[in-house]
Amino acid sequence: YQRRVQDNILQFSTMKKVSLLVLGLLFFSIVQGQTLLELLQQEPDVSNFLNQALNEPQVLDLLNSTDSNTVFVPTNNVTTGDTPVLLYHFTPGNRTANSFFDGELLNSLYQDSLLNDKPQKQKITITAGNVLVNNRLVVQSFEASNGVLHIIDGVLDLPRNTSELSNFSILQRLLANVPATKDVLDTTPEITLFAPVDNAFVNAEILNYLDTPPSAIGNDTGPVDDLNAVLQTHLVTQSVLYSGDINNGTSSVTAANGQTLTVNKNGNTIQITSTGSPATVTISDILLANGVVHGISNILFPDSWVFNLPKLIVGLRTLELYKLLVNSGLKSVLETGEFTVFAPSDEALTQYLNQHPNLTPQDVVNLLSYHVVNGSVMSSDLVPGELIDSIYRPSELSEFQKLKVGSDLTINGNKILSSDHNATNGIVHVIDGVLDLPANLDNLLNDPSLGLSRLRELVGFSSLSLNDLSGVTLFAPSDEAFGADAVFSPVFLEYLKNNQGLVDTILKLHIVPQVFYSPNLATNITLNTLDNVPLDVTYVNDAIKLGNSRQMFGIATSDVLSAQGVVHVIDGVFFPSTFNFPFEDVLKALNATEFLKYLTQLNIANNTKYDNFKNYTFLVPLNKAFEEQEIADAKNKTQIMYYHIVEGLVDDWQENKTYITIARNDSKKPIVIQFKEGSLFLRDSGKRVTGDEAKIVINATDAYTDGIPTTRIYIIDKVFENTYNSALSTTAIVIISIVFGLLGIVVIGFIIYKVVKKPSQYEDC
Repeated sequence: YQRRVQDNILQFSTMKKVSLLVLGLLFFSIVQGQTLLELLQQEPDVSNFLNQALNEPQVLDLLNSTDSNTVFVPTNNVTTGDTPVLLYHFTPGNRTANSFFDGELLNSLYQDSLLNDKPQKQKITITAGNVLVNNRLVVQSFEASNGVLHIIDGVLDLPRNTSELSNFSILQRLLANVPATKDVLDTTPEITLFAPVDNAFVNAEILNYLDTPPSAIGNDTGPVDDLNAVLQTHLVTQSVLYSGDINNGTSSVTAANGQTLTVNKNGNTIQITSTGSPATVTISDILLANGVVHGISNILFPDSWVFNLPKLIVGLRTLELYKLLVNSGLKSVLETGEFTVFAPSDEALTQYLNQHPNLTPQDVVNLLSYHVVNGSVMSSDLVPGELIDSIYRPSELSEFQKLKVGSDLTINGNKILSSDHNATNGIVHVIDGVLDLPANLDNLLNDPSLGLSRLRELVGFSSLSLNDLSGVTLFAPSDEAFGADAVFSPVFLEYLKNNQGLVDTILKLHIVPQVFYSPNLATNITLNTLDNVPLDVTYVNDAIKLGNSRQMFGIATSDVLSAQGVVHVIDGVFFPSTFNFPFEDVLKALNATEFLKYLTQLNIANNTKYDNFKNYTFLVPLNKAFEEQEIADAKNKTQIMYYHIVEGLVDDWQENKTYITIARNDSKKPIVIQFKEGSLFLRDSGKRVTGDEAKIVINATDAYTDGIPTTRIYIIDKVFENTYNSALSTTAIVIISIVFGLLGIVVIGFIIYKVVKKPSQYEDC
């Protein structure tokens, strides 16, 4: 029974399949026997297209024609258009969906005047098994007796001009800057445009340059002219080169500007070469009203193209610098040869020009030349401390003015904002400031950052004019080099004011009539000063020392650039070997006559034990301090004098530090001076031994012998007198102890007596 049921089911199923097959064949034969017009009349979803076609005789004829045509019919949810648009939906022949191939270009029945009445194309794309025509999806297909009908989800719009291109926003922006060229692209019949896609503009500087309007650079049309030349290199006229029309192998076409373009096709890969690297076609066959566009991966440049330094300067948006280059005539200099430019940012240069409104044309040339170096210098080539030649050559120098590389790769203290921008003839580094021309020597002395105020004051006493010098090296003593005001004490200042010849001699000892930068001093050489006095230079352990057998000083700051040469800040002051400012004369000038009187009476100054007090510091009390304090005998006077003499030349008094005097106590231990909270105290064996504190009232003044400071003198307001005598201290302590001991016995005895006499009152005791 079950077998009979199964056989019946199988028989019924087979009969059903046969019936469906017969019905399908019958329907196919009915449809295939209908024309395209009859099919359209049976499809309500395409009634809009049908109604428009019925009003267009040319289109109606095609639908009824005995010639085979394929028609792409939009659904009703879109509006079709006029006759040209309707004709653009037809292609000759029977093209079923499975006959299309990806990338195929079909000839429509619309002939465009911008193609010289040649058929406009339709582009087939096949994605994941779906067929699209001009990106419209084929949703259903029917075969008719006179062709094939494909229902699509949108209207096939007629190809338009370049303004309608997507994926080319940068190209569109550039075209807006050159309306005439854009008009050529839109109106010239039969063109092929090799259009760089957006990411083809990888060089931002080139893009910025080409995108610069004349109004931004003083109406200079250079960028626009170059843009036109570049755009025309991408354009082929009088020839529409669809990708399928390009044969495998190598061929050539001529661009609109006469540039020869080499075309190489290998299978589906097409490359276009003008000059330089080839550009690969990444998007092919974008249809235009007047031709075709191929998206390419690189920019095509004409053979005449050079991206030189002035163009790069525009591309870096340092436009103020470019305008100055044009106005000064230096633009032509930077167009040839090989240079490195340190380009101030627009903000920095604008600010500088506002601060210097009276620059002459020659000032501008000098300033700009100072920002330029011969050759290509990459940032990796810059070495901290290095000096490099600019192309600026001031009249005061017999060589090019230098630029100084800082420890953090600054240029004359200006930070490099962006580096290593390449032009065809050099390098540009953008910096955050303007490289001002080095100042003359007088102005350098006024620079507070250099700390040369005392030297400036010294120059004021001289008959020497520093600005009259040229091609010199100045070894400039720092403010600290003058020894804690020792040279610039009121006494010594007065002395110098009255000895202009001495000041001239001192200054000339620090000036060499040649330019010696620090690399030139990194050896053992002898220089001659302005007065032809030898100045020995030694280089030991990477340190430069200079001087003579009497004095040797180091360089604190090297290579301070000047309009007249170079300045090295040193840590000492050279005095002529014949210069003497005796100790006694200093005391007299300071009106320290009482102290000098004691020194003379006690013959201390001639005591050979202290070598005439060379290399000592004297704390000299005011005359009135001696008048207020009586000193008993000669021994005490001598000891008190010793309290005021400290070993060594004290530059500054440091908090809580002790300084050894030449005085000794009875135990032969040194008595010291302690500096605390601005005052000086005498201490013996760690104990403060004087009740009075002394304050410095006149700062240091030096005495000189043979041009070398030998003694330093400070004026104080008190006399140090030791009230603690170590020879009597033991006896005094014993006596005081006995007295207090006896007093203690008396007190204890008194208490006991009271307790015995009146115990009730003192029972707790």
